[in-house]
Formats: sequence, structure tokens, C-alpha cells
Amino acid sequence: MNGLFMFFKHSLIPKAAGLVVFVLIISFGAYFAVSNAVLSDLFKKSAIKSANTTFNVLDPMLRHLMMTNNQPELQRLVAALSKDFALIQVVRWDGVIRKSSDLKNLDKKFNISGLDLPAALKGKAIDGLRKTGKGEMVYSSLRPIPAEAACYKCHDRDLSVLGAIQTDIDWRPIQSQINFIRSFSLAVALAGIAGLGLLLGFSVYQVIIRRIVDLSGFAQGVTSLEFDASKKIKVAGQDEISSLAGALNKMIDNLAASRTEREKAELAVVRMNEELEKRVEERTAELKRAQMATQHLLRSVKDDKEKIDKLYEDLKGIDRMKTEFMSVISHELRTPLTPVLGYTSFFLEEKFGPLAPQYRESAKIIEKESKHLLALIDSILDVARLERGGQLTLNKEPVFIGTLVDELIDLMRPQSESRQIEIRAELDRNLPALQLDPVKIGRLLTNLLGNALKFTPKGGKVLITGSVKDKSVEVRIADNGIGLAKENLEKIFEKFSQLDSSTTRVAGGLGLGLVFAKEIVEAHGGKIWAESAGLGRGSAFIFTLPIV
Repeated sequence: MNGLFMFFKHSLIPKAAGLVVFVLIISFGAYFAVSNAVLSDLFKKSAIKSANTTFNVLDPMLRHLMMTNNQPELQRLVAALSKDFALIQVVRWDGVIRKSSDLKNLDKKFNISGLDLPAALKGKAIDGLRKTGKGEMVYSSLRPIPAEAACYKCHDRDLSVLGAIQTDIDWRPIQSQINFIRSFSLAVALAGIAGLGLLLGFSVYQVIIRRIVDLSGFAQGVTSLEFDASKKIKVAGQDEISSLAGALNKMIDNLAASRTEREKAELAVVRMNEELEKRVEERTAELKRAQMATQHLLRSVKDDKEKIDKLYEDLKGIDRMKTEFMSVISHELRTPLTPVLGYTSFFLEEKFGPLAPQYRESAKIIEKESKHLLALIDSILDVARLERGGQLTLNKEPVFIGTLVDELIDLMRPQSESRQIEIRAELDRNLPALQLDPVKIGRLLTNLLGNALKFTPKGGKVLITGSVKDKSVEVRIADNGIGLAKENLEKIFEKFSQLDSSTTRVAGGLGLGLVFAKEIVEAHGGKIWAESAGLGRGSAFIFTLPIV
């Protein structure tokens, strides 16, 4: 049983036979359905023809009897025709059955479902199968009786149809004939299927399956690699199976050549393995020597690392000493500088008496350079604080940024006017008050506006704008000075960053202003950046401060 199941599962023979049977069954089913439809249509056409013939014969006779008003003869005519029909009736234009082969229907209203009397009274022929009250199938026809000129002697001239003639043909004998023809067709078709199936199956086996079985057996021998390259499949014809047989023969030739090449390759591999073993022994000896050298190197590196660690600790100590020295020396320098500034201010204010013009100019130079030196000392103190990792302390209070800008412009107006530089502020009037440290923000604005004045040539312009953007106030200080290269837009915020020696000579300073500006902005929770279209095309410094 299991072997039979495997045969049906893996063999082409039952599959091909099943396909043949399936095609024949589908073909027979289509033939049976078409023939059944053709038979039904043929008998229906025959019934319609019979109804038309009856009407053509009956119509002149009915007209004659109706013109002579011979009602008894008209009823006898209907009764005589009832031998050929299951039912025949004459229906008047008002729907009353005037004559009928079934006397029970006389003078009753026409009420038969499936027959559209109103359509017939409008001149349309009605045909169709229906089931009678007794459950019998009949083919009913309803034909209109057109009015003629002679009819208007007794009928209203508005009537175009006087009534209708109904004929019912018993469908049971016709259905019996259809069933007989179906049964006969089925028997003939089954016999044809059996014969054609055997013939087609035998042909498919001889032409296709038997050759495929031979190819399958040959291919199984090839897959096991136990084959004789001198034995080939016989190729007969030029169909697809013959092409497959030719391809198998070529494959055998290729396999035989591959087998020869494989044997040569196996021999080469054996020789290569022997050579590799020899080389592995040589490399192993070299690795041992390299391992000893590596161990020696690692010991040297370990010793050097200890020296480097000690040097690093020494450098950290030196760096701390440098930071402390910067802090101490700055305080020490600031201490004597304060009275120098104070006494210089007294001299300029003439608190010790009138000051000669030449001395006043010298006093101004002393005051200017002392303030410059004081700013440098403050920067060095800030650097020392940054080196120690100290945090910026803020004393916040509500501040209008526009007020700080106006005060700064007034403070720097002498410097800008001396260089003929126009400073203009265009801040939005509705800027809100911000929580800021006014001293730190004042220093920020001083650094940025001071830079703009330093690097803007004589006769230049500086524009300060401010607006609300994304829950922050954005302040922009733009000039038409020397500008910045794109690669330097981020470097300028690094410590001691003046981009070349020429700017130091022109403007002076340690390059710490923007470092502290960035620290102040970020301490307030904002951002700062620079923009420039390139050297000689001016620059802009923009910072944002959050609206709390």
C-alpha cells in the first residue's frame, strides 16, 4: 500500500492520467451545459412558433365569429382547440375572460401571475414558462388582438387592441423529451470520455511519459556519479524532450571532464598540503622568535609607561602652579593699579589744582593704558577661574535688553565718533523684560560691540537689531568690517584665539573676549554664533536669551 502511495505521489503517469481525465470532464461539462441550453431554447422557440401559428389561424376565425356575434360557435372553437393545448382563453380589453377551454374561468377577471396582460393589451407578445395552481409546468403565450376598421362599429375608436388570446402548452412531455436527450447525450459522452481518455492517455505515455521515465533513470545514475561517459541517451526528434536528452549528454561530457580535472586538483592539493606543512613549521619558528622580541618590547613599554605617568603627574602639578601663579600675580598687579587709576582720575578732575595741557594729555594716556592693563588682568583672572573649573555666578533681575544697548552706545559714542563709525540700534519696541545678570550681559555687549568697532574701518557702520524668535530674544550685532573666513567661524570662540598676528597688532587683547561672551550666554541658557560672507565682507555676532 505504501509503495502504491509513493508511486502516485512521485510518478508522472497518474498525474498525466488525472490531467487527461480532468480536461475531458471539463470539456464534457461544457458540452453538456451548452447542449442543455440549446435544447431548452429550441423547444421554447418551437412553443412560441406553435402559439404564433395558432394565433394566425385563430385570429380571422375569431374576428368573423365576433362580427356575426356567434358566441356558441366561438366557444365550440375554443373547446375544439383545447385538445392541442393545456388551456386556451380569449380575454377582452377590460381584462374579463370571455371564452376559455376551462369553463370555470368564464367571465372572471384575468389574474395569472407571470403573464403581463397590460403589456399584451398595448400590443406586446408575452411568452414564458410558469407553474399553474396545480403545480404543473406550462409554456404560456399571450398574443394581442389588434383592432380593425370594422371593429369600430361595435367598439370605441380609442381601442387599438380589442383583447388577447392566451395559449398554454403542457411542458411535461417536452421536459420528458429533454431529459431523454440529456440521458442519451450523457451515456454517449461517458463512452466517448472513456475511449478518448484511453487513446489520449496511451498517446501521452508513448510520446512523453515513457521518454521522461527513461531520462529520469539515466539522470539518477548521473547524480550518484556512478556513470559511464561512453554511454549516451538516444536522441530521436527535435522536440523539447529530445533537447533535454541532448543537454543531458552534454552534461555527462562536462561531468567526465570535471571529474578528470578534480582528480588532478586533488593531487595538486596533496602536494600543496605537504608544502604548507613545511612552511608552517618555518613560520612557527619565526613566531617563537617574534614572541620573545614582543615580550621584551612589552617590558620596555611598561617601564616607559611608568615614566610617562610620573611625567604626567609632574606636568599636572606644574599646571596647577601656573594657574595659582596667574591668579596671585593678577591680584598683585591689580592692587597697585587701582590707586594709579584713582590718582590719575584726581589729576584729570583737577582736584589737586589746575593741570597743564601737556600733563593732561599724559594723564589721559596713563588712564587709558591703565584701564587696558586692568582689562587684561581681569581676563587673566577669568582664565585662572576657567582653568580651575569654576562656574560663573549670576545675579539675575528683570532687565530690558534695549536699555543696556542704549547705555552701551552712549558709553562708546566717543570711540565711534573718533573713528567716524556709525552705530545704529533697531530693536523691536515690544521686547519683554528678561531675567539677566545686567553686569555680565553688559560685559557681553561691550565685548561684541568693542570687537565690531575694532575691526570696522574708518567710516564704517555697525547695526544692532533685536527681535523675539521661538520663545527667545535674538540680538544681532553686524558690521561691514574685515569679515571672517568660513573655516574660522567656530575657532574665534576658543581661548587666546586671534586669527593672525596682524589682528593682535591692530586691535590688541588676549583673544578672550568671545570666550567669556560664550560663557555668559550659555550660563543664561542661550546660544551664540558668528556669521560672515567672507573676508572683507563684514561679520555678524548673534546671541539668544530665553524668555522665562
